[in-house]
Amino acid sequence: MKRTVSRSGCKDFGTVAIFDLDGTLFTNTLPSSIMQLLSQKIYRLSLKLQKPNQELVTRTHGYDRVIIVTSRSKDELLRSTVRQLRKNHVRYDKLIMFPSTRMKLTWKKTMMKRIAPTDWYDDLKPEILRADQGPILED
Repeated sequence: MKRTVSRSGCKDFGTVAIFDLDGTLFTNTLPSSIMQLLSQKIYRLSLKLQKPNQELVTRTHGYDRVIIVTSRSKDELLRSTVRQLRKNHVRYDKLIMFPSTRMKLTWKKTMMKRIAPTDWYDDLKPEILRADQGPILED
């Protein structure tokens, strides 16, 4: 059974298979898993070496409502970020962080629907299929 890419103007490419890279075409080895874990730990340590911009920290106390928006991964860095804000007495009412896992799953699900492959290989396929495609921006 042939599938076509469902974008206007594209020709029928015949059968189409999609392969994920990490964890699928390239499986993690013990050394690669250790390196990934080390890089995450090194990044968390780097947060402890940052110095607060005291002028802006003081300004956070002069507003009725303070919202912090960051591209830090909510899935990986929420606790470290909250700890850093508390330690440095940053006042805030809401912290909005990048929903990296949710966004990745939603994006992949969207791509699968758009491309409509004949076959699809991905180590995260069960999570992707369950992914909510609601709004990405959330509290």
